[in-house]
Amino acid sequence: MEDEIVTIARAVAGRLAGEFGARLQGEIEAALHEAAPRPADQFVLDPVTLSLGSLIVTATGVAWTIYHDIKTDRRSPSRDHIERSLRLKVTVPPGVSANQRDAVIEVVVDEVFKDAGDA
Repeated sequence: MEDEIVTIARAVAGRLAGEFGARLQGEIEAALHEAAPRPADQFVLDPVTLSLGSLIVTATGVAWTIYHDIKTDRRSPSRDHIERSLRLKVTVPPGVSANQRDAVIEVVVDEVFKDAGDA
């Protein structure tokens, strides 16, 4: 699961770099580093400001989980259902517009379906 989320998040960053800027790739890597498991004796504080990178990584993890939960129930996941769920479940960082959020969600869902072979 972890490797798929990392792969999908990087693919999303690659697709959105033209729209959000070349720094997005670095933001994804930083967000992936922050999300990496740590020993129990290390504490990670939430950053004061969240980046697009952390939005993409979070949205990817949530979308992947929703998709696979639906598949586990032997139902067919719908892109619309997953997109609506993401809008409800994922907190958008300050400074990210609704249009940016929607672009991220659309590409994340597309990449989740591609990774699962349902593109």
